[in-house]
Amino acid sequence: MKIKAFEIEQNGRKLYLTTMKVEQLWDETRVKTDYWSPENTKGYQRKISPSRAKSFANYIRRAKGISPNTILISVRKNVKFTIDDGNYGTLEIPDSAILWLVDGQHRKEGFSMAAQDDSSYLNFPVPVMIMPSKLENNDPDEPIYEEAKQFVTINKTQKGVRSDLAERFLITLMQRESTATIDDLPRQVTRGIEWVPKAIEVAEILNNKYEPWKGRICLPNQPRGETIINQKSFTDSLKVIIHNALFNDYNPEELAQMISIYWQTWNELVPEAFDEPREHVIQKTTGCFVLNRLFLTVASYTAGEFSKEKIKEILSKMTRGTDSLYWHSSGEAGLAGTSQRSFSIIYDRLRDNLEETNTDDDTQRTRAFKIG
Repeated sequence: MKIKAFEIEQNGRKLYLTTMKVEQLWDETRVKTDYWSPENTKGYQRKISPSRAKSFANYIRRAKGISPNTILISVRKNVKFTIDDGNYGTLEIPDSAILWLVDGQHRKEGFSMAAQDDSSYLNFPVPVMIMPSKLENNDPDEPIYEEAKQFVTINKTQKGVRSDLAERFLITLMQRESTATIDDLPRQVTRGIEWVPKAIEVAEILNNKYEPWKGRICLPNQPRGETIINQKSFTDSLKVIIHNALFNDYNPEELAQMISIYWQTWNELVPEAFDEPREHVIQKTTGCFVLNRLFLTVASYTAGEFSKEKIKEILSKMTRGTDSLYWHSSGEAGLAGTSQRSFSIIYDRLRDNLEETNTDDDTQRTRAFKIG
């Protein structure tokens, strides 16, 4: 096998940057993956996820995406490189050599799926980095060890896009791409696009304009300063509101006003918890997930009058959760834990208490709200 390539040297190791067509990568007699199994304990690769590969295939073929990252291939035999000009030349790989796929198996499989649906993708050029194995001390396991080391290093040290920044990208994606294109993008990229952009808008409005959240939400790459909770946690806690059909017709500004009125009422009921937010959990992840979920129940009891006075009337009847000690780090909510299961337990207790103490208003529960 002869291919044109660039020779790169890193700390004495020769690497070769080239391209291969999907048709070449599809050749399973030549391109293989060293899977671990009880019968092959020296293997280091995991089995691929067909759905992940299919998602990549749709991205390449339907969304007309590109894949600039290289696939890493190891050759466990000696190779020969003939220089044509500078570090560019011809790489010769023995015909008997297997091309071992170290990194990029889901991309390789996705390219193959795309070619199955459209044969023109057999000629699709894929960037490839070829790594000849170190053949030292006649140790047959040395090449496998080198591949495994690269595999683990790549997968353990690479850091994904920060979730708060990835969520903000969804806003731009929704603005610039058609629904059909979005549907063809990998679900890992578009997950949450149905509600996250609106949640981020609501969070920004609250952080910029409305108490008690003004200046309390930490945006991406922002110093912590006086903030209490990061954008990701806050927007995640808003999902139950944004996703609820009762609030579909409210724009971000209207929702921010409603949420602000609700939280201002809590501020009046337990002022110490808001005056010392770091000593209490009401404005941290615990309080946000619990109280934003309780927002739905409270709203249903307002009989359409969504005002601070009405909400205070509802909450003041409660015998649980309406004192600052409850929300202190050493109080019931603070000691309950920070898992979603813990949040559900706190929420269930508060919701039950709210419903028990507002039984007279049960027949007035509403599905429409007037902000006031």
